[in-house]
Amino acid sequence: MSSLFIISCSLCYLFQIIFLILEKKQKMVQTLFLKWLASSVFVILGAFSFIYTQNKFFSVFIFVGLIFDAAADVVFNLRFAYKRIEKLSFLSGTLLFFIGHIFYLIALIPQVNAWWIYLSTGIVLACLIEIFFALALKDVSLLYKIYGVFYILMVSVMAAMALGNYKENAPSTGYLLFALGAVFFLISDVLLIFNTFRVKKIYPVRVISFVTYYTGQLLIAGSLYLI
Repeated sequence: MSSLFIISCSLCYLFQIIFLILEKKQKMVQTLFLKWLASSVFVILGAFSFIYTQNKFFSVFIFVGLIFDAAADVVFNLRFAYKRIEKLSFLSGTLLFFIGHIFYLIALIPQVNAWWIYLSTGIVLACLIEIFFALALKDVSLLYKIYGVFYILMVSVMAAMALGNYKENAPSTGYLLFALGAVFFLISDVLLIFNTFRVKKIYPVRVISFVTYYTGQLLIAGSLYLI
């Protein structure tokens, strides 16, 4: 399984490098195919990991969440290839990611006893992130702000729950990898939102957001093998 994980990571990062090269050349339609390939890699890794998982209830919801995230990744990036649907692509992709995280929470909540502590932690974390965005980003439309508040709340709570799940079930390599994946996912989203709504984009931030996103998804998908 370790070989499959290494191959999956290698392919995923390779597809992202090609994606960035094509993006630089403004070949935006072709980049969608690379997004689909990269997202397919972590879904396939999740499928193989699911075969060996011991916790089927937990893993089936995580796997469904991965599928929603893979679809969201492609839909979210339609906005670069087809400018006329830019807002629809952004909001639809965000909604699909949100639904994916609902499945993650359905898997996590029955696993933790002190869920209210981790829920509260996630809410506080989300508030801090929103305060940062309010100070750092200007001229963001009300619709995007509403979406952003609920989405950041969801990913923050999910990361807090994942860390709480590991705390209550330690030592568990599988739950540790899952928790790390959730944290990487949150970091990626914060970087992505920050860079998307800045007047002046910072290209290295975009690259880092890609790396952290796919690292998070690969860790989540691969963790199922050890759970």
